Amino acid sequence: MNGVTALRSLEWGNGFTQFPLDFTVDEADERTGTVEVTVLDTSSANELELLSNGQIQAAALATNALLNDKIDRVVYNVHAYIDEDSNIQHDSFFGMFPAQGHQSAILTFVWTKSSSNATNIDWKMRIVSMDDTIAERIQKQVNSVSSLIEDPVVSQTKIDEEKDERDLEHRLHGREIFRGGKPDRSPSDLLEQDKKK
Repeated sequence: MNGVTALRSLEWGNGFTQFPLDFTVDEADERTGTVEVTVLDTSSANELELLSNGQIQAAALATNALLNDKIDRVVYNVHAYIDEDSNIQHDSFFGMFPAQGHQSAILTFVWTKSSSNATNIDWKMRIVSMDDTIAERIQKQVNSVSSLIEDPVVSQTKIDEEKDERDLEHRLHGREIFRGGKPDRSPSDLLEQDKKK
Protein backbone atom coordinates (compact mmCIF):
# COMPACT_ATOMS: atom_id res chain seq x y z
CA MET A 1 0.00 0.00 0.00
CA ASN A 2 1.42 3.36 -0.97
CA GLY A 3 0.51 5.59 1.98
CA VAL A 4 1.53 8.81 0.24
CA THR A 5 -0.78 8.12 -2.69
CA ALA A 6 -3.57 6.90 -0.42
CA LEU A 7 -3.72 10.14 1.52
CA ARG A 8 -4.05 12.40 -1.50
CA SER A 9 -7.74 11.49 -1.76
CA LEU A 10 -9.81 8.38 -1.18
CA GLU A 11 -13.11 7.41 -2.73
CA TRP A 12 -15.67 7.38 0.05
CA GLY A 13 -19.44 7.48 -0.39
CA ASN A 14 -20.37 9.59 -3.39
CA GLY A 15 -17.11 11.46 -3.57
CA PHE A 16 -13.59 11.69 -2.29
CA THR A 17 -12.37 12.30 1.23
CA GLN A 18 -9.76 15.03 1.32
CA PHE A 19 -6.99 14.66 3.86
CA PRO A 20 -4.85 17.39 5.40
CA LEU A 21 -1.95 18.34 3.15
CA ASP A 22 0.57 18.01 5.97
CA PHE A 23 0.89 14.34 6.94
CA THR A 24 3.42 11.60 7.55
CA VAL A 25 3.10 7.87 7.03
CA ASP A 26 4.63 6.50 10.21
CA GLU A 27 4.15 2.86 9.26
CA ALA A 28 2.64 0.92 6.38
CA ASP A 29 3.77 -2.65 6.69
CA GLU A 30 1.89 -5.78 5.67
CA ARG A 31 4.28 -7.89 7.79
CA THR A 32 3.12 -6.21 11.00
CA GLY A 33 -0.41 -5.64 9.66
CA THR A 34 -0.32 -1.97 10.64
CA VAL A 35 -0.88 1.32 8.87
CA GLU A 36 -0.15 4.41 10.97
CA VAL A 37 -0.51 7.97 9.76
CA THR A 38 -0.13 11.35 11.47
CA VAL A 39 -1.93 14.37 10.02
CA LEU A 40 -1.81 18.06 10.91
CA ASP A 41 -5.34 19.47 10.75
CA THR A 42 -5.30 23.20 9.93
CA SER A 43 -8.89 23.51 8.68
CA SER A 44 -10.93 22.66 11.79
CA ALA A 45 -11.96 25.68 13.85
CA ASN A 46 -12.53 23.85 17.14
CA GLU A 47 -12.27 20.50 18.86
CA LEU A 48 -15.68 19.26 17.70
CA GLU A 49 -14.88 20.01 14.05
CA LEU A 50 -11.52 18.32 14.47
CA LEU A 51 -13.18 15.22 15.93
CA SER A 52 -15.76 15.13 13.16
CA ASN A 53 -13.34 15.73 10.29
CA GLY A 54 -10.79 13.33 11.76
CA GLN A 55 -13.40 10.59 12.15
CA ILE A 56 -14.45 10.87 8.49
CA GLN A 57 -10.84 10.81 7.33
CA ALA A 58 -9.89 7.93 9.64
CA ALA A 59 -12.93 5.91 8.57
CA ALA A 60 -12.11 6.40 4.89
CA LEU A 61 -8.48 5.39 5.35
CA ALA A 62 -9.36 2.45 7.61
CA THR A 63 -12.02 1.15 5.25
CA ASN A 64 -9.61 1.11 2.35
CA ALA A 65 -6.68 -0.27 4.35
CA LEU A 66 -8.61 -2.96 6.26
CA LEU A 67 -9.94 -4.41 3.03
CA ASN A 68 -6.38 -5.65 2.55
CA ASP A 69 -6.23 -9.14 4.10
CA LYS A 70 -2.77 -8.42 5.50
CA ILE A 71 -3.76 -5.23 7.37
CA ASP A 72 -5.60 -5.52 10.68
CA ARG A 73 -4.80 -2.23 12.43
CA VAL A 74 -5.03 1.40 11.28
CA VAL A 75 -3.84 4.24 13.53
CA TYR A 76 -4.81 7.79 12.55
CA ASN A 77 -3.11 10.45 14.72
CA VAL A 78 -4.56 13.96 14.51
CA HIS A 79 -2.40 16.95 15.43
CA ALA A 80 -3.30 20.64 15.36
CA TYR A 81 -1.77 24.00 16.15
CA ILE A 82 -2.84 25.44 19.50
CA ASP A 83 -2.31 28.87 21.01
CA GLU A 84 -1.10 29.71 24.53
CA ASP A 85 -4.66 29.15 25.87
CA SER A 86 -4.82 25.68 24.24
CA ASN A 87 -7.33 26.87 21.62
CA ILE A 88 -7.17 25.14 18.26
CA GLN A 89 -5.86 27.38 15.48
CA HIS A 90 -6.86 27.06 11.85
CA ASP A 91 -6.00 28.53 8.47
CA SER A 92 -7.98 31.62 7.52
CA PHE A 93 -8.81 33.62 4.43
CA PHE A 94 -8.78 30.56 2.14
CA GLY A 95 -5.42 29.41 3.49
CA MET A 96 -3.66 32.70 2.80
CA PHE A 97 -3.03 33.04 6.54
CA PRO A 98 -1.86 29.66 7.83
CA ALA A 99 -2.54 28.45 11.34
CA GLN A 100 0.15 29.28 13.86
CA GLY A 101 1.01 28.15 17.34
CA HIS A 102 2.46 25.09 18.97
CA GLN A 103 1.82 21.76 17.21
CA SER A 104 0.17 19.32 19.58
CA ALA A 105 -1.27 15.80 19.39
CA ILE A 106 -5.03 16.09 19.95
CA LEU A 107 -6.48 12.60 19.50
CA THR A 108 -5.92 9.27 17.80
CA PHE A 109 -8.36 6.97 16.02
CA VAL A 110 -7.46 3.28 16.19
CA TRP A 111 -9.31 0.91 13.88
CA THR A 112 -8.82 -2.84 14.27
CA LYS A 113 -10.11 -5.85 12.37
CA SER A 114 -10.61 -9.36 13.65
CA SER A 115 -12.09 -12.43 11.98
CA SER A 116 -14.10 -14.90 14.01
CA ASN A 117 -14.99 -17.18 11.10
CA ALA A 118 -15.06 -17.15 7.32
CA THR A 119 -18.24 -15.06 7.12
CA ASN A 120 -17.80 -12.69 10.04
CA ILE A 121 -15.35 -9.79 10.23
CA ASP A 122 -15.47 -7.35 13.14
CA TRP A 123 -14.14 -3.82 12.79
CA LYS A 124 -13.72 -1.73 15.92
CA MET A 125 -12.82 1.91 16.38
CA ARG A 126 -11.45 3.52 19.53
CA ILE A 127 -10.52 7.12 20.18
CA VAL A 128 -7.45 7.37 22.40
CA SER A 129 -4.96 9.98 23.60
CA MET A 130 -7.62 12.62 24.20
CA ASP A 131 -6.87 14.60 27.35
CA ASP A 132 -9.53 15.81 29.81
CA THR A 133 -9.44 19.40 28.53
CA ILE A 134 -10.12 18.36 24.94
CA ALA A 135 -12.86 15.94 26.01
CA GLU A 136 -14.53 18.63 28.13
CA ARG A 137 -14.43 21.16 25.28
CA ILE A 138 -15.96 18.68 22.85
CA GLN A 139 -18.70 17.90 25.36
CA LYS A 140 -19.50 21.61 25.77
CA GLN A 141 -19.53 22.16 22.02
CA VAL A 142 -21.87 19.20 21.49
CA ASN A 143 -24.23 20.32 24.25
CA SER A 144 -24.26 24.03 23.47
CA VAL A 145 -27.66 25.28 22.38
CA SER A 146 -26.10 27.62 19.85
CA SER A 147 -24.40 24.77 18.01
CA LEU A 148 -27.64 22.83 17.66
CA ILE A 149 -30.09 25.54 16.62
CA GLU A 150 -30.04 28.77 14.69
CA ASP A 151 -32.86 30.51 16.57
CA PRO A 152 -31.22 32.80 19.18
CA VAL A 153 -34.47 33.21 21.16
CA VAL A 154 -34.48 29.57 22.26
CA SER A 155 -32.84 29.14 25.63
CA GLN A 156 -31.75 26.12 27.62
CA THR A 157 -34.69 26.79 29.96
CA LYS A 158 -37.11 26.52 27.04
CA ILE A 159 -35.50 23.27 25.91
CA ASP A 160 -35.76 21.87 29.46
CA GLU A 161 -39.44 22.89 29.66
CA GLU A 162 -40.20 21.14 26.36
CA LYS A 163 -38.40 18.02 27.58
CA ASP A 164 -40.42 18.04 30.82
CA GLU A 165 -43.62 18.40 28.79
CA ARG A 166 -42.69 15.43 26.57
CA ASP A 167 -41.83 13.37 29.66
CA LEU A 168 -45.19 14.23 31.25
CA GLU A 169 -47.04 13.28 28.08
CA HIS A 170 -45.17 9.96 27.95
CA ARG A 171 -46.00 9.25 31.60
CA LEU A 172 -49.69 9.94 30.92
CA HIS A 173 -49.91 6.99 28.56
CA GLY A 174 -51.42 3.92 30.15
CA ARG A 175 -53.21 0.80 29.00
CA GLU A 176 -55.71 2.92 27.08
CA ILE A 177 -53.19 3.52 24.29
CA PHE A 178 -53.44 -0.20 23.50
CA ARG A 179 -57.05 -0.95 24.46
CA GLY A 180 -58.81 2.40 24.10
CA GLY A 181 -61.15 3.78 26.69
CA LYS A 182 -60.75 6.16 29.58
CA PRO A 183 -57.18 7.27 30.48
CA ASP A 184 -55.56 5.54 33.46
CA ARG A 185 -53.91 8.77 34.63
CA SER A 186 -54.61 12.49 34.57
CA PRO A 187 -52.06 15.33 34.48
CA SER A 188 -53.12 16.42 37.96
CA ASP A 189 -52.43 12.90 39.32
CA LEU A 190 -48.89 12.95 37.94
CA LEU A 191 -48.21 16.49 39.13
CA GLU A 192 -49.41 15.50 42.61
CA GLN A 193 -47.08 12.46 42.55
CA ASP A 194 -44.17 14.70 41.55
CA LYS A 195 -44.84 17.03 44.50
CA LYS A 196 -44.67 14.10 46.92
CA LYS A 197 -41.20 13.06 45.68
